[in-house]
Amino acid sequence: MLTIVFAAAICMLSSVVMAEDAPIASEAKATTPLKAGAEVPEVSVQAADGEEVTIASLHEKRPVVLVFFRGGWCPICTRHTGELVKAYPEIQALGADLVGISPDTPENSKGNAEKNSVPFPLYSDASLQAARAFGLAFKV
Repeated sequence: MLTIVFAAAICMLSSVVMAEDAPIASEAKATTPLKAGAEVPEVSVQAADGEEVTIASLHEKRPVVLVFFRGGWCPICTRHTGELVKAYPEIQALGADLVGISPDTPENSKGNAEKNSVPFPLYSDASLQAARAFGLAFKV
């Protein structure tokens, strides 16, 4: 089973479905995040080395906590990432992995991980394919 964290809400997800090219919401309050029990969209993100990785493959061996954030440039996200770094050992002790997903490029994701000593993988969703599929993308 895959666990996804959206701000303070935790959604339990299982299975895999084809993701359609979901629209980008006109504003944050118009987003339609996946509900508890929804199927995991079949989408890919990029690792820091540019390798394509499917969201489904991230939880093949263990549950995973997915955290979507705006990017390494965002001071609020950077503080949140710091808190996730502190929580990471406990997440692992509970038997799960943790990954971050942002619209940063793979290079910027790598730089963010290095600059902030992030011990868990940060993936690039520069195309917003994953954010759209999970119902999280909105125009700023």
